[in-house]
Amino acid sequence: MGSSVGITAPPLSDAARWAWAKSGRDPWDPHSGVDRWLPLWLHLDDSAAVAGRLWDEWVAESVRRHIAASLPEDDADARSLLTFLAGIHDIGKISPAFAVQEPALADQMRLVGYPLEHQVLDRAQVRHELAVERR
Repeated sequence: MGSSVGITAPPLSDAARWAWAKSGRDPWDPHSGVDRWLPLWLHLDDSAAVAGRLWDEWVAESVRRHIAASLPEDDADARSLLTFLAGIHDIGKISPAFAVQEPALADQMRLVGYPLEHQVLDRAQVRHELAVERR
C-alpha cells in the first residue's frame, strides 16, 4: 500500500502478487473460465487511496475534527487510521476458503507456494470477511 499511505513497501513476493481479490468472466458465456482478475494487493491499495481522497475532499470538516480529536496527531493520525482500515478491509481474501473459489487462480497460487486445499467443505462458515476475526 505504498503510495496511498506514504510508506515505501518492499517489492512484493510472487505469493503476494498472485493472491487475488476480484475475478471476472465473459458475461455472455456462463461456462467460460476466468478471463480477468484483480490482485489483492492492488485492491487494498486502491481502497486505501480512495479512503484518503474521501477524507481530504469529501468528509465534512466537523466530522474530521470529531474523529481526529481522540488521536495524538489529530488530522494526520485520523487520515492514516482511515486509510489503514480501508487498506486492510478485505485482508481475509488471502484465506484458503476465498482463494479456492476460482480454481485457475487457486492453482496459480499453489504454484507460488500457497498451501491450498482443493475443496473447502462449507464456505459459508469461513467467509473472507470473517476469516481474520478473532473470537
